[in-house]
Amino acid sequence: MAAALIQGSHAAYYTFASISWQGEGFGGLTIAGLWVLGVLAEIVVFAVSPRFTLQPWLLVMIGGLSAFARWLITAQEPSVAVLAFVQLAHGLTYGLTQVGTMGLVVRHVPVRTMARAQGYLAACSGIVASIASILSGAVYARYGDGVYYAMAMMALSGAVVIWLERHRLANYPQSPGSGG
Repeated sequence: MAAALIQGSHAAYYTFASISWQGEGFGGLTIAGLWVLGVLAEIVVFAVSPRFTLQPWLLVMIGGLSAFARWLITAQEPSVAVLAFVQLAHGLTYGLTQVGTMGLVVRHVPVRTMARAQGYLAACSGIVASIASILSGAVYARYGDGVYYAMAMMALSGAVVIWLERHRLANYPQSPGSGG
């Protein structure tokens, strides 16, 4: 649920960022550059992730708190320079959350049920993101970039969920020899 909330908090961004940036006067090349920064940041996080030593639940929490901050800043309609910096946070908000989530799956799900667990994760994340996308349309129509405040609360909710579950997640890792 934590991962679904944090990743789902990207719904308004994926749906309305380009429209909003165009409305703020940014040209197509600038908008494309902003998207590229986010993707590059995500790639860098994935590339260096094997070196991470933090607990997976903590990676998810950092991702959620980073998304909370990112969406609060994005709601302010920042300058292109600030927005470029905020776009680099995509490595944290999406990438780090994904790395932490997969770390939790690997630690807590027996190999024989791994595919099922990933299916449930994808379904849960998809349902949450779909609902967030639909609802963000109504919020965006009324409040414009204020929709990011709702996305910030969604990301913060995900961080709170993982924080509340941290002891259970840290104390019961799946070991390959345990048989499940």
